[in-house]
Amino acid sequence: MSRPRLRTVLPLLVTGGLMCNGWRLRRRLSALRTLAPADEPVGEGLRFVTAEGVALDDAVQRSAAAYARKHGVAVLDLVPADLPVEAALDLARVVDPATYRSARLRPGRGAAHALAVQPAVLERAKFNKIADLDPVEITEFTAEAKRCAPSDSDLVVAAHLAAVDVDLGKRRAALEATGFPGVWALAPLVVRYALLAAGFCAHRGWGAAAVLMYCVQPYLVVAGGPLRPRDLAWAWLRPVREPYTWIRTTSGKWRSPEQERERAGAAAARQRYARDLAFGTARFFETRRETCPWCGGHVLRKWVESPDFSQRKPGIFRLDKCLECGHVFQNPRLSVAGLEFYYRDFFDGSGAAMADFSFTVTAPVYRDRAVMLAPFTTPERWLDVGTGQAHFCNAAREVWPETVFDGLDMSVNIERAQQRGWVCRGFRGFFPELAEELAGRYDVVSMHHYLEHTREPFAELDAAARVLPPGGYLLIEVPDPEWPLARLLGRYWPGWSQPQHQHLFPLANLRTALAARGFTSVAEQRAQAQMPLDFSGSALFRVATLMPDLSTWSPFAATRFRRLRRVGTWIVGAPVILAGGVVDQAIKAALRDGSGSNCYRLLARRD
Repeated sequence: MSRPRLRTVLPLLVTGGLMCNGWRLRRRLSALRTLAPADEPVGEGLRFVTAEGVALDDAVQRSAAAYARKHGVAVLDLVPADLPVEAALDLARVVDPATYRSARLRPGRGAAHALAVQPAVLERAKFNKIADLDPVEITEFTAEAKRCAPSDSDLVVAAHLAAVDVDLGKRRAALEATGFPGVWALAPLVVRYALLAAGFCAHRGWGAAAVLMYCVQPYLVVAGGPLRPRDLAWAWLRPVREPYTWIRTTSGKWRSPEQERERAGAAAARQRYARDLAFGTARFFETRRETCPWCGGHVLRKWVESPDFSQRKPGIFRLDKCLECGHVFQNPRLSVAGLEFYYRDFFDGSGAAMADFSFTVTAPVYRDRAVMLAPFTTPERWLDVGTGQAHFCNAAREVWPETVFDGLDMSVNIERAQQRGWVCRGFRGFFPELAEELAGRYDVVSMHHYLEHTREPFAELDAAARVLPPGGYLLIEVPDPEWPLARLLGRYWPGWSQPQHQHLFPLANLRTALAARGFTSVAEQRAQAQMPLDFSGSALFRVATLMPDLSTWSPFAATRFRRLRRVGTWIVGAPVILAGGVVDQAIKAALRDGSGSNCYRLLARRD
């Protein structure tokens, strides 16, 4: 290829990317329905939640109530037809109206103006205030309402609902309410402008075409659709307006009262961590053992030494491998105090939003787990042990709508899962201690990425044997330490996940342990259980080590410079992480049943 032709590649790719993304956003907005006029009264079965400055007239309320009754909707987000251009594009980026209702785990997002909500959802969502909600409150309510009505939420355009101006001074706080750090808002803008500038420098003509496509993209997205942005005539000024918008957004200092309380709580948590670390980390570990906890073997080899990549809390954690049975275990293992320290703010507290995001993006895996039971039984009562926030139970209802799902976990999240209706009943505590109380209640027990976290996996299997009656099924999914990439990637393999994972066992070991407890393995899956995270997760860990740690337990202050350094590191590292994701997807597509994988599932029947 000649040099002049080569110079046109980048601007052509940028132009093509803008066209494809514009088509994607247009398709999404075109899927929005519009409210029809209605004469029926609203009735008592619907309440209206409104943001600051939003006025709902009787006509809009009647139309919304009629739509909700006709389509069986419990939460209806009302989208103003004259939504400003950038707000409309933001909505299209985060919401696909065509699948919003059917995707039970899809995050709750909307136009942040008004919602029509059934009283039962309001009660589960635990929101008392429903009028004049600030940007953070309306954002958080939209998200929680979708969680409380995961398959009964929808969006619709209200033609006669007037949009209110976006308060850029409060926009950063609203973004942070979605778990999206405000300074990160600059990242897409920087990347987009860098690509446009590079394309223009590579070839003036095609570079100008890319800039032109960037300017006209909003017109292509909304043309002929249900939205008529009131500022569409000025969309061609996007190269100037968008930087102004994002700079005003990231410089916003306003915080909601709840966010101020959270910041005060973070300050208190920082002091607590400082007190904990003042005594060092030695007390977080037990005495190193010289025998294998699985088979009692004496031939041990150091297998992996790893820091805490996920939270970056201090400490180095060692995994040993038993050369007699292949069991890999943390040695020395965490003490009870260590478990409390290293799990704190991982699944709850400051880590709750990230944990929720991680569980949400793995939604396709949940369906595969649930479907595995189909050839063998129709579950009536299902207990998910180590359920966390009960994302699996919520998603599995798509496969087994008549099944009663209960959950068990050590975290306070199990109580919130019960309030949302994701589980019929939540049990908080240790599974072995609750086994006698739960005996005979369930015909299916599942442990998805739970057993490797436990201190005594044999005690957990004994508990499952006590709970399940003859003919009951136990479904287990865990990382596979025999996966070749686990050794190749070393400490950066996500499956080691130190210090949370304390035991990793080959499939043969687990099969034998279950047989000793009266279980027969009836189905095993490897390729279907593959989690496409090997190379992308490894790259993520490597990138994370290059940026300053600004967490609650870090001794470094979260200055503006360090925040910008973090964003810059992510921008530079993002292509590497994305490339790793492409490789992971290719590996997953190439795997066949019976071949290896980074995880495995085992379904066993109680004899």
